[in-house]
Amino acid sequence: MIKYIYYCITSLNFNKWRNKMVYALNLFNFREGKENDYREYSVKAGKIIYGKGGQVISSGWNPIRNLHGNTERRYMIVVE
Repeated sequence: MIKYIYYCITSLNFNKWRNKMVYALNLFNFREGKENDYREYSVKAGKIIYGKGGQVISSGWNPIRNLHGNTERRYMIVVE
């Protein structure tokens, strides 16, 4: 997980138009009873991300290790 986070943060490349591609990693948990709030947020954020030319690169759940100590995030998404 740490290597993956480091890779995402340091992955600044140039495409054929010389624009920088920036990757954002979002680690999060759902609050019990608030799952619908996240669904609504996800739809709104997706419209903004795709409207700006971005895209979701990867997403996942149930990580194989904790971030630090007992700090745990169960879900992740990487956006370009």
